[in-house]
Amino acid sequence: SSQLKSDGSYSIQEKHSHAWAEVFFDDYGWVPFDATSGAEDITPKHGAQNTESIFARLKAWLLENLGLVGGVLGLCLLGGVFLLSRSRGVQLSGSDANRHIRIIASRFQSSLERLVGTPKRFSQTYREFADIHSTDLTPIWDDIESILPKLERVMFSEHSLPAEEIETMAAQVAILEKSTKLIQKERKRSQKEKNKPA
Repeated sequence: SSQLKSDGSYSIQEKHSHAWAEVFFDDYGWVPFDATSGAEDITPKHGAQNTESIFARLKAWLLENLGLVGGVLGLCLLGGVFLLSRSRGVQLSGSDANRHIRIIASRFQSSLERLVGTPKRFSQTYREFADIHSTDLTPIWDDIESILPKLERVMFSEHSLPAEEIETMAAQVAILEKSTKLIQKERKRSQKEKNKPA
């Protein structure tokens, strides 16, 4: 324990120090929470209410302030989406160039998804999605290899492409879209032929 000195002060060593949080609840007051492993019960003995009552008051507070809680969660979600998009290199400005690139990227993704038959997960890059579904994408693999490096460069790095290269990429994606539609149509026709009764 702490040692009382002759001058009336106490010698307190680091091993004697401890801290915990207290949370204020309306109509109840400050409630200490000690999450330290092996900590002693620090619940105030005077006027202490049972745990069930604390949770009931907390639930009532949450219900009364549902709009506030929802607003805070919404702001956190928007902030997370913004930070994630910034970390992945997507520019959120409304310039024509960035809008044009986002449209190209969206059309490229839709073309791949059309042949694969499943959507790309948000967490996947275009390259990860293409690699996982390389078998289904074999007919257009050369086109993917031609477009993807440029798309990655313009979306996920600080470097930009000259306007003429962006236009070339847009034309390549337009051809890719037509190709995937024709391939998808042919696959459906072949499937119908297979399913025809003999």
